[in-house]
Amino acid sequence: MGFIPLRIVEDMAKLKFVTTLTVSGGCTICKSRIENHLYKRDGIISAKWDMKTNNLSLEITHGKVQLEEIHQTIAALGHSTELIKANHTAISELPTQCQTHI
Repeated sequence: MGFIPLRIVEDMAKLKFVTTLTVSGGCTICKSRIENHLYKRDGIISAKWDMKTNNLSLEITHGKVQLEEIHQTIAALGHSTELIKANHTAISELPTQCQTHI
């Protein structure tokens, strides 16, 4: 087995991909909470949530964060995704305005 040239390894660290998730919510507070929390995560370059479609567009650095971790993070905030439902405790901790949209 050969070695991987350093340049290729460096380039792999720069790889990124774009994906879209469905996330529950419906107001500007939900939008701010979802986007701002995800921006803090290592490996997430951008996070844009559309209130009308409930679609969250993510730009992610390859290998820095797993999609399942993102789903878990969002559910822990009190917002369900297509893979993980937020639990009642997380939902009850949402601002009152947000709870009406979940």
